[in-house]
This record gives sequence, C-alpha cells and structure tokens, in this order.
Amino acid sequence: MANNATTYDNALLVTREDINREVRPTSADEALVDRCIEEAQNLDIIPAIGADWWLRVVGRNDDAVATLLWEGGIYNDTCGKAHIFAGLRKALLYYAYARLVRSQGGVSTRFDFVVKADQYSDSADLQAKAQAYNEAFSIADGYKAQCLAYLNTSETCCKRKLVNNRLSIKKIGH
Repeated sequence: MANNATTYDNALLVTREDINREVRPTSADEALVDRCIEEAQNLDIIPAIGADWWLRVVGRNDDAVATLLWEGGIYNDTCGKAHIFAGLRKALLYYAYARLVRSQGGVSTRFDFVVKADQYSDSADLQAKAQAYNEAFSIADGYKAQCLAYLNTSETCCKRKLVNNRLSIKKIGH
C-alpha cells in the first residue's frame, strides 16, 4: 500500500495583532496566542470546511471563491437572495480568542483574566471566565455558520453542516 502523504506547513494565517485589532485587546504571551491560533485552525476551522477548502484558502492566489470565503463579503444564494457574511478569517480570530480565554483563564494580561476595579487588577471568578469563553465561541460559531452557508451555495461543494465542537457541562440538581 503506497503512502501518498506529504508534509504540511501549518502556517498561522492570523496574528495576535489581528486579534487585538478585530476581536478584543490582549497582552497575552505571543507563544500562547500562536498556540491558540494553531489549535483554532486545526480543530475548529479545518474539520468544518475540509482540508481541500482550507488548502484553497491558504493558497488563494487567483481563487475568487476562496478569497471571498476567507475575507467575507456578499454572495447570492441559489434563489438569488443576497447574503452578507464576515468570512472565515473573522471566525478563526474569534475561535483563537475563545481558546485564549479558556487556556489562560482570561484575556487581557499575561498573568490571568482580570477584572479592573481600580489601578489594581483582581482575578476574575470562574463564572466570568466561562461567560467570556462562551460568548467568544458563540460568535465564532455564528461566523463559521455563515461561511458554511456560503460554501453550501457553491456548486463545487458538498453540503456541510455546523457541528458544535465544544464540551458542555451542566449542573444537575441543587
């Protein structure tokens, strides 16, 4: 049996500066942010759209469909109805941010997710951390759903559905 696997350069398509500018400010350690971006690419985006589409996005030189998927914009569905969507880039930024919230326990500093009350910061409680994570992940899921809707209107794409890849823990009883 022939092995036709090749190596893959898992280059990061967004940066911490992109997260700071387009999602929420963070001063988290660069290595941690890079790890969160890599995990978001590999665990949240690529499984949803498929490796073929991801590779088209990465190498989107003259590929108008892949460029629109990445950057977002306006498209018409099969009924001719116009849709506006934010693009895969925005979804990736929010997934990376959500992972940053969860992995660091917060957002804004390299020390922890903090609540500013005055000139000093206090660590946020677990509920605030969970709420920030859930909010960011929900936004990312919404952006990804828009991208999948765009892909589903493409004649070159098989139907894809949004899959929730988050762990959900609910307290039972009192």
